[in-house]
Amino acid sequence: MLLHRCRPTARPVIEIVKYGLAALVVLAAAATIAFSLWDVLGIVEGFVFAAAAAGLLYAGWTKLRYDSTSIEVTDRDITMRSGMLNKSDQLIPLSRVQDTLVKRTMIESWFKVGHLYVSTAGGIGYELEARNLDDADIAKILDVIKYFKEGGPRPAPHQPPEQEAAARRPPEPSPFLPEEAKKPAQPAKEMMEIAEKEKERADVLGEELLKEVHGKEGKAAGRRRKHKKR
Repeated sequence: MLLHRCRPTARPVIEIVKYGLAALVVLAAAATIAFSLWDVLGIVEGFVFAAAAAGLLYAGWTKLRYDSTSIEVTDRDITMRSGMLNKSDQLIPLSRVQDTLVKRTMIESWFKVGHLYVSTAGGIGYELEARNLDDADIAKILDVIKYFKEGGPRPAPHQPPEQEAAARRPPEPSPFLPEEAKKPAQPAKEMMEIAEKEKERADVLGEELLKEVHGKEGKAAGRRRKHKKR
């Protein structure tokens, strides 16, 4: 049963390249204004163009490389598939997982990204290295490993984001139910107040019924007395 599927994220690289290009543009504009020389302007423009091209190529290559890598966690093993042209699969049975390690730099902590390392019993070093994963994906994988190692809470099966959002939505009432049943449940305090009001109404109705019964009995007793006198 598939419990989780994820991919490395290129978000930190893309963000760094984006802010780096913005900084280069600002520096180029400042240098042009400061020197006001055409030859300097040409050198600065060439440097900015070369740096922008290199940054965009690196970000694009990183995105393609990460998109070709996937990690699947089932109730039996962890599988990492990687490679754009030459594919490779690495499988780690959950029963053999010995130790886990999570590393992240200060910049990666800002972007909530880390690297997950998994070692197995009898292995040398960390056999599985999953780099640049979102913290949420790392937490999910660690929950699965903890469950199968220590008997923690059972992880929920993997669902696409659309199905997870649909599962969190409250169910819609059936069109065949009466209108009273379609109304949302009332809080406990309001229910208690309604119950007290109903009780007071029942007490009032009971008192009125008792008075009516006593009145009829009194009238019947008066008729009997008059009948005896006659």
